[in-house]
Amino acid sequence: MKIDRHFWHCLTCCSILSTACASNHHLSLNCTAIGHKAIVVSNVYALVNCIKRKEKIVYRNKTPDQHAAFLNSAASLEFDLPQTDIQAAFNHFYSVTVSLLNHFYPEKTIMLSSRDPDYITPAIKAKLRRKHKLMRAGRVEEASALAKIIGKDIVKKNSRKLNRIQGAVDSKNCGQLLDT
Repeated sequence: MKIDRHFWHCLTCCSILSTACASNHHLSLNCTAIGHKAIVVSNVYALVNCIKRKEKIVYRNKTPDQHAAFLNSAASLEFDLPQTDIQAAFNHFYSVTVSLLNHFYPEKTIMLSSRDPDYITPAIKAKLRRKHKLMRAGRVEEASALAKIIGKDIVKKNSRKLNRIQGAVDSKNCGQLLDT
């Protein structure tokens, strides 16, 4: 690689880098996909990765209507196991339950990125998309009801994190604990 093909830039967090300040700074070399390079000078040791990563997540949406339909179907289901072989009976039971699961709770995919907050789960992101779709369609009442459900889900997700904390925590560190 030729050096003249790359763009070199030094980013500092203080305007004048003195010798007293230089010993407290951390240097790192960041290479992006397009070939640019930068030397980042920072007094913070935890540097943030600026490259956004997307991940396709498979999840199953669960609603009360799906639960009711599943329970109605499961109540009328009879397991006639003519096989005397235990493995064959289990395989039949497993195939029936998986087909019920796939029928009433189909798998859906959603993209989560590295820039999404920690409290964003695939179900919450799907509800947010549904809420935005309702807002664009002018169905504000349904969207506000869904916003309350989303808020409760986010509170539930964050409270699980806070329940793992043992001992007293001051209010200054509470936000940092949610970020971890």
